[in-house]
Amino acid sequence: MRWQILEAAAQIDGLTDVSVMCMEEIDPVEMAVLVEHRVVTPELCERGRGGALILASSNELSVMVNEEDHVRIQSLSPGLDLAEAWDRVRAVERALDHRLSFAFDPELGYLTSCPSNIGTGLRASVMLHLPCLVLSGRIQGIGNSMQKLGFAIRGALGERRETFGELFQFSNQSTLGQTEAEVIHELERYIRVITTAEEDARRWMLAHAASQIADQIARAFGLLANAWKLTATEALGALSMLMLGVQTNMVKGISGTRIVQLMHTVQSGSMQLSEGTEIAPDRRDFLRARTLRKTLSQLAVVE
Repeated sequence: MRWQILEAAAQIDGLTDVSVMCMEEIDPVEMAVLVEHRVVTPELCERGRGGALILASSNELSVMVNEEDHVRIQSLSPGLDLAEAWDRVRAVERALDHRLSFAFDPELGYLTSCPSNIGTGLRASVMLHLPCLVLSGRIQGIGNSMQKLGFAIRGALGERRETFGELFQFSNQSTLGQTEAEVIHELERYIRVITTAEEDARRWMLAHAASQIADQIARAFGLLANAWKLTATEALGALSMLMLGVQTNMVKGISGTRIVQLMHTVQSGSMQLSEGTEIAPDRRDFLRARTLRKTLSQLAVVE
């Protein structure tokens, strides 16, 4: 089935300038980077032999072969532009369906291997940075409310993965009984409510607990600028606070874009890729801290 899907994909006009990789042939370090950039799921990497990845050069579109289902199409877009991402997915899905004839029932929709995906098979997700909802203790209530409304809240790497850096992924749980457009519209509506809640929490904390925010940011900066060893979780958590400092004008001399770049740079796969070899965890912690010390001693100033 893998080769049948790859052959069908090769005939699609929209899938140009792509790389095709069989999972058992991918270097472990490169695989870790793909997961960190969220263009492939950890589950596909764990399946190994029999899986494949079709990846656009821009990383905005990927097709995973033999993950949970035979085909999983994913599109990434910056900002809250789920419609654009869905348009890219739909174009590839229709082209592949024309050549492969996906299992489909007129009443139930797509017949996926996992019953929880039956229907549209669509999982729409949005990643949010919510430091003040975490600091104010309101994130648990937000998560409970979203679950009652039929949405899931997970860590940055998805299901069964740890949360880090105040980054949360929100996605629909139900794929049956709604159209794709309805799922996307509803998720966007609630995401706007959450982002408004984060903005309100920031305003309240800046007005009533500015010293608490300043202390958290200063501690994060002190850790990043002076530590000799840092785990990925420690580094990402501190960079998250530094991002809050930039967004609240408490940190000068470094941009939010640069902090996002550092968040990618200090993850284990990216570090090993830059070194050109696998590195033991203890050595990674040392190199990670050294990279951040050098960068932040030159660029960032906490005020």
